[in-house]
Amino acid sequence: MDGDQHGWPKFDNQTDLQASPWGKYFELVYGEVPDRGYPICTYGQIMLYRPHLESAGVTPPNIDLSECFDIKAGERYKERGVGSGYTKDWVDWIWNPGLWSPAVEGLPGTSTRVQGLPSGTWVEVFHQGCKSDGSGTWFYYAPGTAIWAWLGNTKTYDDHPTAILDLTDNKPQPGCTSESTRNEDKWCNELLEDLYTGMRNQGIDTVQFLDHSESGMYHNLLEIVDIAGSGQNSCGQDSSGLTRFKAGWGAAHECNCHNDHDVINCDGFGIRNIETTPEPTPEPMPVPPEPTPEPKPCWPRWLRWLPCPDWPWHHPDATADVDAIYSGPAANAGGRLPTGPKDFQTALV
Repeated sequence: MDGDQHGWPKFDNQTDLQASPWGKYFELVYGEVPDRGYPICTYGQIMLYRPHLESAGVTPPNIDLSECFDIKAGERYKERGVGSGYTKDWVDWIWNPGLWSPAVEGLPGTSTRVQGLPSGTWVEVFHQGCKSDGSGTWFYYAPGTAIWAWLGNTKTYDDHPTAILDLTDNKPQPGCTSESTRNEDKWCNELLEDLYTGMRNQGIDTVQFLDHSESGMYHNLLEIVDIAGSGQNSCGQDSSGLTRFKAGWGAAHECNCHNDHDVINCDGFGIRNIETTPEPTPEPMPVPPEPTPEPKPCWPRWLRWLPCPDWPWHHPDATADVDAIYSGPAANAGGRLPTGPKDFQTALV
């Protein structure tokens, strides 16, 4: 990153940061006012959480959000590209060419060609669930999100076709060629699973693309591909919960993510510290008690005047379904109904 901060404040220690509204902003995003990692340059926070800026009372140096293609270094803007899918009403971006497009020479604020991010480091990322990710996860490098991915053993390329040629047995073909002037011909979407297989075969955890341009994007972006899980969902895995990612300042915390969001998220940080408190779960409706069933009579309907069950002639089966006796063949033995205790015993036997 160049030395010119383009009006964005720099903090040399924790005391200075705490004395500024930016201290509150960092606390909302990262869960703390950092005690390490100084100097902290807000120009390097290329993704900003707009609601946290407002809550903390931060007044950015560039108050007006730019929507123009011809943005300049240090400008704050709200779209990464027309139709890119990464325009959120809670996100602002800072155009920092040294971080956005580290492989591109000749842009304002850049003087040398940066060769990607180093292996074995945690880096802040932004991801939106996408079915075309397949079994891998695609990120944009985005300092300021408070969400971190591990690069592991990483390898750097300029664009997708170069990696396909290097890591697979595929030859250049329509839909995956660096010779084409159409950005769509450099996506190589149909060969992504081959790319992931080639990465695994060579022990590569992530690859970076420093000079890839998406249709509708204002500028090139640093892409990161991770093969440790599927990016078809926001959390880079099929289920919500604990993830392989980290959160907070310096990747100091675990990341519990929810797939019901359309972007990667970690409980208590960034976007997950913006949401309002959910409404309490209503108390369950009381279950009415089951009505007490009417006790079954001991005797047939025509004998309900008899005491029950203390008569000395009480038959052990008298508590059975005695109504059946009334309606069954035994009740009509001899062409008559039982008329007393002796006849009733006979009917039961």
